[in-house]
Order: sequence, then structure tokens, then C-alpha cells
Amino acid sequence: MSATPKTNGFPDQFLISEESSNHSPATLKLFALLVQETSDVLTAADINYKPLTWNRASEEIYGLKAEQVIGKDLREFINIHYTGTNRDEVRKTIQTKGEWRGEAWFVRPTDRKTITLLMCFKELKDASGELLGFLISATDISERKEAESRLIESEQRFRDVAESSPAMIWLSDENDITIYANKKWME
Repeated sequence: MSATPKTNGFPDQFLISEESSNHSPATLKLFALLVQETSDVLTAADINYKPLTWNRASEEIYGLKAEQVIGKDLREFINIHYTGTNRDEVRKTIQTKGEWRGEAWFVRPTDRKTITLLMCFKELKDASGELLGFLISATDISERKEAESRLIESEQRFRDVAESSPAMIWLSDENDITIYANKKWME
């Protein structure tokens, strides 16, 4: 029995490089499995931004099955809003810089929950530089955004209570420097 050569802990047969276009079926199967099993959206789209692939995370995050969206305009199903910009500006940035990174949100059709994503669109080109389509990756940051919102609300409730309190209330940092004092304290 011979040992399979390994690089960085992976059998050499699984190493993928730009120079090698002749991947073994095992390597291609591993690559497909990685894309399918990641917890992030990882899709390919054609030059009109219509999905060509749709991994399991895409189904869970968007609430749409691959059969529903492959080859279709995603706007038929959801309306994606880009934070601080719009779709035309995002596409212009992709066209000029080759990629766009930013935050976007939409309302998932299955449960009407607002989903916030950290997204990246990247041009996919062939060896001659011709545009083939786009790689779209996204991480669901909805829970983090909800936690940030709850923290802001909690801080505001504290300030409201502290400001209306007849008692003196102040906060100090670890160096005993006052970082907050209510109106009563300031009188």
C-alpha cells in the first residue's frame, strides 16, 4: 500500500491551482462539496446576474430553492436593498473595479424576516479577459445587526432613565474618569 503525497495536510490530488486545469474527479467532487456545504452564500451568476448555481446556504438564507431561481432574475422573488448605495452604483463599481463589497438587506419571502448580508460580487473572466459572469458570496449578519440594535436600544433606555432620575448617576471608566453624568449630577 502506497501513501498519498500530502501538502498542508491535504492529499496532493486535492490541491487546486490556476495552472492546473486537469483536475481529478475526486478533486472536482471535493470542490463541489465545499461549495455546497459552506455556511455562506456562494453562487455563480451569468453576465446578466442570473444565478447559474445556488448552494444550500443560498436556499436557507434567501428561502428560495435552486429550482426556483437558476437562470431567473432574482428580483422576481426578492428586492435587495444595498446599504448606502443602489443596484446601479453597485454594478458600476463592479464594472470599473472588478468587484464590490458591502452590506445589503432583503425581506425573506418565506417568513418575512429581514435578512442582512455582508456581500461580495466579483467578476469571473476567462484567460483572454472576457467576462464570463460573477462570483457572489455573502455572509448572513442578521443576528449581529439585531444584537447591535438591541444594545443601542438598551443604552438609550438607560440614558432616558438616568436623565429623568432625581438621584445623581454617573459612570466612570477603569481609570476612574467620569464618562457619563446625568443632569442631576451636573446641577
